[in-house]
Amino acid sequence: MKHLKQTMVILSCILFVWIYGYAQNPAQVISPVQAEARKQRPISTSKPESELGSGTFRNINIVTQGDWIYYGNDNDGGKLYKTKSDGSGRQKLNDECSMYINVSGDRIYYRNCEDGRIYTITIAGSGRQKLNDDMLSYVAISRGWIYYANYSDGFKLYMIKTDGSGRQKLNDDKTSITTVSGDRVYYMNSSDGGKLYTIKTDGGDRQKLSDDVPMNIIVSGDRIYYLNQNDHRKLYMIKTDGNDRQKLADDFIRRFSVSGDRIYYMNSSDGGKLYSIKIDGSGRQKLE
Repeated sequence: MKHLKQTMVILSCILFVWIYGYAQNPAQVISPVQAEARKQRPISTSKPESELGSGTFRNINIVTQGDWIYYGNDNDGGKLYKTKSDGSGRQKLNDECSMYINVSGDRIYYRNCEDGRIYTITIAGSGRQKLNDDMLSYVAISRGWIYYANYSDGFKLYMIKTDGSGRQKLNDDKTSITTVSGDRVYYMNSSDGGKLYTIKTDGGDRQKLSDDVPMNIIVSGDRIYYLNQNDHRKLYMIKTDGNDRQKLADDFIRRFSVSGDRIYYMNSSDGGKLYSIKIDGSGRQKLE
């Protein structure tokens, strides 16, 4: 019960940031780097990649670790803030617009909206460093490595260590919406119509998993959950080996997260209300 209550508090905070931030900034002013990157992306791809059940929620603009939520504050130019999950202890951590926020250990990693490069800063807001000179998007961190779509090289998939060393190119696909699980990267391949692909973290064993065009890719165990743009953003699941593809919900969904044996989502078919469903597609509930 305590875990469920904490999960619902975090979800409420996340949904508040999504909804309130969008309402306050429906036509946010963007830099030339952002504008050019948006021209290169498929429609509706700047969406969150999240793993709420693992204790860390990763998003284009928000992440949780323990009792803390780290986010780009749309009401202060996207600058990096943190607050406790009960709303206390709010602090500003930097003075630059921050996207693709990830937290690993005692450091935060983010893309600077203005120059498009990746930076790191401690969770206390000190020790700011630029890690390399690639302009990038779709950042994910796993096992001490940072994976990203390198805009400086046509959005190809690259990796570097969290200290900025060991830079490697992993594919020749125009890559977006990346998430990492175990020794594999899952991504939307815009060189092949946005279809769902996977590749090993060493660059080997590249595979197409589905002809669906995914949005919000979440990997949990041996399952991949995503919103299928070929079916009006309905919720789908497929195994990590490409088998057992299933539609889980017929709702038009804006955002979702996986926590334990349930999926939480914003149901745009019902005015953006918060819903929950079991990971097998049963037990659909309206929560507000």
